[in-house]
Amino acid sequence: MNRVAMTFMILALANLSLAKADVVKLQNGGELRGKILSQPKEKEKPVVIQTLSGAVVRVEQANVQFVTKRRLIIEEYETRKRFVPDTEEAHWQMATWCRSNNLVKQRAVHLERVIELSPDHEQARYGLGHTRRNGVWMSPAEKDAEMRAKGYVKYKGRYITEEEFLLLEQTEIEIAAEREWFQKLKPLHKRLIGRDDRKSRAAYEDIKKIDSPHAVRALVNFFGDDKNKNVRRLYVEVLSQIEGLKPVEPLVNACLLDSDKKVRELAMESFAKDQFKAATAFLIDGLGSEHNIVVRRAGVALEQIGTTEVIPFLIEALTSTHKYKVRGPSDTPTYSFNTNGSFGQLQSPVPPEIALMLLTGQLPNGVIVLNQGQPNAPTKIYTVRFTHKNPEVRAALKKLTGEDYGYDARSWRLWLAANTKLKGVAPAVN
Repeated sequence: MNRVAMTFMILALANLSLAKADVVKLQNGGELRGKILSQPKEKEKPVVIQTLSGAVVRVEQANVQFVTKRRLIIEEYETRKRFVPDTEEAHWQMATWCRSNNLVKQRAVHLERVIELSPDHEQARYGLGHTRRNGVWMSPAEKDAEMRAKGYVKYKGRYITEEEFLLLEQTEIEIAAEREWFQKLKPLHKRLIGRDDRKSRAAYEDIKKIDSPHAVRALVNFFGDDKNKNVRRLYVEVLSQIEGLKPVEPLVNACLLDSDKKVRELAMESFAKDQFKAATAFLIDGLGSEHNIVVRRAGVALEQIGTTEVIPFLIEALTSTHKYKVRGPSDTPTYSFNTNGSFGQLQSPVPPEIALMLLTGQLPNGVIVLNQGQPNAPTKIYTVRFTHKNPEVRAALKKLTGEDYGYDARSWRLWLAANTKLKGVAPAVN
């Protein structure tokens, strides 16, 4: 860090140490930060705040949207972050500082940057929960995916087979009932998709009558990923007439993941009121998906069935960053693409044609773009990180709150922290 940057950071932190981190949000969109000296209940009396510079400012309450408090350590983090050089050592030091101040999410950001700059940094890898297998580092998500592909599921911190999981989670009666449905539905599915029209119609009528919760797992197994969209539509219709919580997760998966719009719409319309709470929990998970389209579909669904309890999760999902794979010249550094269209510091820009595809949503997560211009040139796969704005999530927030702070997550958090009608809902103001 050069001397000028160090001087500015010291001055900034010196001013910060005097602050209580109170925030007055103004009607015109501005805000004052400092220490609240007076916040009278009487509307005609002004709010008085001592700013970070030491000035005392009086603001008429008619000009105030809300008053809230922000953790001082977050203010300090934001100030420190602005002066962190983009180097392995600097980000590691920042991650260490975050850990000592219990800033878990912020620490992860810097650890991710450390391993981007130095892929074999063991401490950063372990800090992110990565494990090394056969000389290859794996993230927790990658390890889970590998184990799931081998037929294992994670149960209380350890991996077990699906059969073991069923024995632990279900009663013998439930297992016997579900096995019976597997035996019934396997031939029904075969007849439904067969060439004999008479048998297909008969199977269709038998399947439509199913309403047993014990049939859910067999329905998912035989019908959930069928190539024929009409079979999947039938599958959703049958799940929708089954009461209880068992059909909720498969319906949410259909709502978020199915490629057919009609299937997704049918699934969204299928939830009974007593299933809303369980469905909401799965939809919240969808907001954290690695696929942007899933995040946005979750926003649409939560606009319809969400309650004020989902507001903090919607705020965090107003924008979401996703990774894409691009093949380019081997001497090109990692691409980085920001929400305002600019490129990351000291990094090469994304090729224009790839940037356009990103902006128009034409690159699904994990896609590899080949360099067709120079097929014989040495190439390497790079990671592109693109931050999307999610209008469906914003629409859900507007419906649930009656407010609109755009994609400014910080203002949303400040508003939520100041809203006394939502006690128990407000998250820490980051």
